Amino acid sequence: MTQKFATSAETAQIFSISRSTLKKWRLGLNQTPACLQEGIHWIRLDGGDVRFNVSLMEDFYSNKSNPGAHEKAIENYLRSLPSSQ
Repeated sequence: MTQKFATSAETAQIFSISRSTLKKWRLGLNQTPACLQEGIHWIRLDGGDVRFNVSLMEDFYSNKSNPGAHEKAIENYLRSLPSSQ
């Protein structure tokens, strides 16, 4: 399964939110919705740039009020990784 990753600007545009809001979610400054998890929702590249997992972000955004449903998406994502095979 190939995952698509997007920059902060691209991710903010996809969800029509500000980059500031996205950063608050990433840093856990806004607990509603729950914060995003490094290595799952987003990764940091060697140069310090951040990329967001688009499919997990889509699920996160659509399930903001249902964290249990999003947890299932995270479990499925983790099972799909080559290290879990």
